[in-house]
Amino acid sequence: MATLTWNESFATGIAELDTEHKTMVAIFNDLHDSVESVNSRQRISRCLDRLTAQAIEHFAREERLFMATAYPRAVHHKKEHDEMKLWAAGFQKRLDEGMAEGMLLTALDSLKECIYEHMRTADAEFVPYLIAELAA
Repeated sequence: MATLTWNESFATGIAELDTEHKTMVAIFNDLHDSVESVNSRQRISRCLDRLTAQAIEHFAREERLFMATAYPRAVHHKKEHDEMKLWAAGFQKRLDEGMAEGMLLTALDSLKECIYEHMRTADAEFVPYLIAELAA
């Protein structure tokens, strides 16, 4: 499984959001490296905790921005955030219960695709509304 690679096509043009996205990519890669190098479950868990905390903070910031704009898909976008938070909680539970290494890699691959897709679609849809609000 490959790590996440930041691609400028993911850039929103909003420095704060792009910085947060890049931070999450870096933390995801730390998590990936921990799993691939068969580090202790504690290290993997700490990486997952860092990624989850960063994502929750980022999601909260985006959701505050939704409220400040006329973004018509705010409810749907928030639902995606909620689903990712549930996924992280489920992953942590399975990790605590002793999920096999192969399953960890499969789960991370699924998360990687989810992150890419979210940045490419949901975040890309939101940015024009935010830029319009900032320009007003």
